Amino acid sequence: MSRYETQMKILKERVEKLKLLFDHTEVPIFDDKETNIKFSGMGLSKSSLDRVDKSMEHYFGPRSAETPAMKVGTAFHTLVLEIEHFDERYFLAPKVDLRTSDGKRRLKDAEAQNEGKISLNPKDWDMIHEMAESVRSHPLANDLLSNGLAEQTLMWNDSATNVLMKGRIDWINQEYRTVIDLKSCQDASLDHVEKDLWSTAFRYNVQASIYTDGAKSVFESDSWAFNFVFVEKKPPYGVQIVDLEEKGLSIGRDQYRRNIESVINWYKKAVIALEENRPMFSGYDENSITMLPPAWLVQKFKKRRG
Repeated sequence: MSRYETQMKILKERVEKLKLLFDHTEVPIFDDKETNIKFSGMGLSKSSLDRVDKSMEHYFGPRSAETPAMKVGTAFHTLVLEIEHFDERYFLAPKVDLRTSDGKRRLKDAEAQNEGKISLNPKDWDMIHEMAESVRSHPLANDLLSNGLAEQTLMWNDSATNVLMKGRIDWINQEYRTVIDLKSCQDASLDHVEKDLWSTAFRYNVQASIYTDGAKSVFESDSWAFNFVFVEKKPPYGVQIVDLEEKGLSIGRDQYRRNIESVINWYKKAVIALEENRPMFSGYDENSITMLPPAWLVQKFKKRRG
């Protein structure tokens, strides 16, 4: 197969994939007894829009592999949100020196005895239990996470574009009409949380907007709110609860709507490219970008000259 044929084959597959976002028939109805609607299927999620924010090539590209930190984070979520499933999914690995053959053998034996479960080393095991206890000791965090539904998948049509959306929600408190996202972090002080909220790397404000809009659509009510519960991964395992006012949610909404428009515009151009039998560039901007010095650097030199 020539390079041209390969490019056209890939373009056709990508167009067919995106077509499902626009030509879907019916959105699954939310059912709290059926919490395992396939999350890997159709729909734009926060993580997929993060990739779109880079380029469409990133959107279509491979997903990031799970890191050790992500594994521990998932275990922490299970311990706090689905404690009834924790022991069936995880086990405490023996304290061993994996640099030695004896240590490797003992860990292998432990994994064989706990087949199907994920091992956590003693350090991570103790850490997530201390973090979970800190969450339960926080009056508001404990209240928010005492009554509700864990790990729920919501699917809805975006109100502005009708594109199919989806979100995997950590916790839904229907009594308080609040969507809650549990975050582990190194520092939960307000200064650090503020940076993370508006960081282009994390885009937590975008997540809050997507999930809030999703809950409003699925549950047909405009009264839904969103809370982040930040928990530190080191003593004293501080807990910080943050919500975004409507102005903050509006900024996040503008950001993710721009991402959706990028998907729509790419799709329209791709359909034309297929009709004209020509490949289509999907990476970062294909033109040269003129870079201006950032404001902080300009200010720095102004001070030096002054």
